[in-house]
Amino acid sequence: MKRAEPSFAAAEVRADSLLLSALVQEHTHHRDSYPSLLRKVRSRYALPGSCSRIACLLWTDEPDRLLSEIPRLDELSAGMLRHGAAFAFVMDQHLLLLLNYGEGNGLLLLDELRGWLPEASRLLEEPLAAFVGCESFGFSGLPSSFRAAMSAWEQSLRQPPTEPVVVNDLHLAREDNLTFLPELHLSVSYLLAHEFLAAYRVMASVFDRFALTQKPYDTAVNERTSFLRSSLYQAVEEAISDDPEAVAAYLALRREQDSVDKNNLDMQRISAIYEEICTIADRAYRRRMEQKHEAARQIREYIDTHFTDPGLDIPRLSDELGISVSHLHRQFKAAYEQTILSYITNRRIQEAQRLLKQTTRPVHEIAGMVGYGSQVSFFRAFQKACFLTPEAYRRSARSVTQDA
Repeated sequence: MKRAEPSFAAAEVRADSLLLSALVQEHTHHRDSYPSLLRKVRSRYALPGSCSRIACLLWTDEPDRLLSEIPRLDELSAGMLRHGAAFAFVMDQHLLLLLNYGEGNGLLLLDELRGWLPEASRLLEEPLAAFVGCESFGFSGLPSSFRAAMSAWEQSLRQPPTEPVVVNDLHLAREDNLTFLPELHLSVSYLLAHEFLAAYRVMASVFDRFALTQKPYDTAVNERTSFLRSSLYQAVEEAISDDPEAVAAYLALRREQDSVDKNNLDMQRISAIYEEICTIADRAYRRRMEQKHEAARQIREYIDTHFTDPGLDIPRLSDELGISVSHLHRQFKAAYEQTILSYITNRRIQEAQRLLKQTTRPVHEIAGMVGYGSQVSFFRAFQKACFLTPEAYRRSARSVTQDA
């Protein structure tokens, strides 16, 4: 059977996604082209009602795959969502759903969405969770609905819901509700890289934006800032776990913070406490890295001295240096981005290359001199590393020398 050409359909779906995405972006509402955008939307879609919501259904690292599934999702929606219309589209890395319905049909449509959700999950072969933003009377309110849906999605990252989450609180849809989203992502990326002071600077910028009467965790973005703080604590505690002095200083600061929190919150002092916590974590982490690299340096020096010994292996390194086998592997890999065994092999092959080029010793003798117990294992390791047999390497090296 001849395969249908997908190019036009794919381009059409992508264009539709771009068109609908523009509706939920605040900045498009302030452009002269916005009336033209509305005309395009209304001519493209037969929208039956005056009320709309945006549902955030899925985050994915494969948005192109979702785009290819949109025609099937729209077909499913047309069959199951009878009290309104639903149009799927992809924005950034989110699958979104524009729900449009007449007044009085909102609850009925949401009930139908509960049945639609498991069917869509089966179609996509991925579990979906629906976060439905607040009701919008007209397209101008869609950015608010989108913000509310995104807020509910972010708050549930630790425990995805099994039922659609419907947001009716307009407070969650305020424009400043996305204020901390870039800061949250940036701070977490710094924490993953153990850049604690950089993460603190991001948090300080968050606190500086709010007056004492508008504390971040007393606003609609409570969950996001709480996640920011708990992420910081988790990263700090991991970094200082093997440093008793740092742990004691950290616990003292946490106790002070709890005390300040209960007494009408001095934001300036809270910010200073976070800076001290991050400074403690930064120093503890650097000390740990220095100790790890010192251990890795000892491992490397021992190998450089003993790699010609056929009896050199991991258990022997562990016994000689007093470091457990698991720590040997972790510390060496962290410092030099290769395994201990690959480093031993590389040192032996490098020495074999030198001897093959600079001496006339037989290959079997060189095998023993560089730490191989048998000529067969030497041949195998050498050929794997150099793509040549030892004899071929020697001939090649000599011909290059003669030509020079």
